Amino acid sequence: MIAMPCHCGYGFLTTTSNEIVKPIHEKAMPAILTTPAVVDLWLTGVWADVKHLRRPLPGNMLVLVEPPANPKDDDLLL
Repeated sequence: MIAMPCHCGYGFLTTTSNEIVKPIHEKAMPAILTTPAVVDLWLTGVWADVKHLRRPLPGNMLVLVEPPANPKDDDLLL
C-alpha cells in the first residue's frame, strides 16, 4: 500500500473576546461550538443561518486553569 500525502487544510473562526479571555487576549478568541447539533448546523448550514454562531462563548462556560509548575519534557508539544 502506498501512503498518500494528506493535503488537509485547517482554520478557525474568531470572534470578539469574552470577559474571561479579554485580559489575556483583548482582540479575539475562537468561536466555540458547544453541542453536536450546533456543529452539524455550522458544517451544513448556509451563512445566513449560521452567522449568529460567531459569538463569544459565555464567560460561565469557560474555565481558566493554571499550567503545570514543572511540565515534563514528555508533556511538551514540539
